[in-house]
Amino acid sequence: MPALRRALSAKTSLVVIEGVDALDAAERDQAAALLRDAAAALRASDDTARLTLVVTGRTESAALALLADAHRPDVDAITLRPATTQTTTTAEVNA
Repeated sequence: MPALRRALSAKTSLVVIEGVDALDAAERDQAAALLRDAAAALRASDDTARLTLVVTGRTESAALALLADAHRPDVDAITLRPATTQTTTTAEVNA
């Protein structure tokens, strides 16, 4: 949580949170509170300023839960799945 607190203290407009599903319930609550406070502080200093969040996790539900707790109603979610490895069982060499 210290890294998130440091990032938000700089009044940044873009924050990336990687691996949100690794947070336990208390940490997620704390992160959501920090995000709410940072968004409010940013709006207070500049009415047009917005806090953009990029949140990653193994499951989409973990990221969406954090964003809901942070009172982020307008969420655009993109689910990316790792590509499957394509292998071939035969090899042919032309001579």
